[in-house]
Amino acid sequence: MILLGDDLEVNCRPVVTNSIILLCCLVLMIEYFGAVNMDWFLFQHGFVSLRFTSHFGLEQLSTMISSIFLHADFFHLLGNMWILFIFGDNVEEHFGHINYFVFFIACGIAGCLVHLLCNPTMTIPAVGASGAIAGVLGAYLLLHPYAKIKTWLGDDIIFFGFRTYTLPAWMVILGWFVLQYFMLYLGVEGVGWQCHIGGFTAGMLIVMFFHMCGVSNQRAGMSRVEEIGF
Repeated sequence: MILLGDDLEVNCRPVVTNSIILLCCLVLMIEYFGAVNMDWFLFQHGFVSLRFTSHFGLEQLSTMISSIFLHADFFHLLGNMWILFIFGDNVEEHFGHINYFVFFIACGIAGCLVHLLCNPTMTIPAVGASGAIAGVLGAYLLLHPYAKIKTWLGDDIIFFGFRTYTLPAWMVILGWFVLQYFMLYLGVEGVGWQCHIGGFTAGMLIVMFFHMCGVSNQRAGMSRVEEIGF
């Protein structure tokens, strides 16, 4: 299933979302075309569980953030940035630009921590914004569960057609979340499933915390908390 977009409009320019996308693209260009060894670059700035537990320090803490903006290859980047492009603008509008950036980084760090707890001796660097983006999905699920997501299921490709379907956001996002557990259960390697689960859970918890504190974004003319239906 390929996601094509949602039906929600925003009343402010998603400058943080667009900046994150641009930054991740620039970092990948440095990885590929800069005067650095890509494997060394990913190991130095990616999140390595064993290095974190055996040589804990400020440098290791910083890799929780730097790893968010690194990607292993073009397709890894493309998949993450496309999902962020679809869902990030509405979450950014809810939180406001600065709060959204803090939220994004917090979800990325939460994903790293869950990855660390599940893989304390792993020496392969964990890279990618997927943990933080999973947090965006968790927030979107609570904020806009009935938003319409336009998708292409690929069921008509044999006839060279392009038939799209509209599904509610809760179905798409919960389906994605269940898939993470399923792939983890099957033992599929090469993807940080635990990181996704941690980031997603953090995103939902942060939205619920904001709700309990009575914090919402009024610039769109209505309370996003009221829209959730809590």
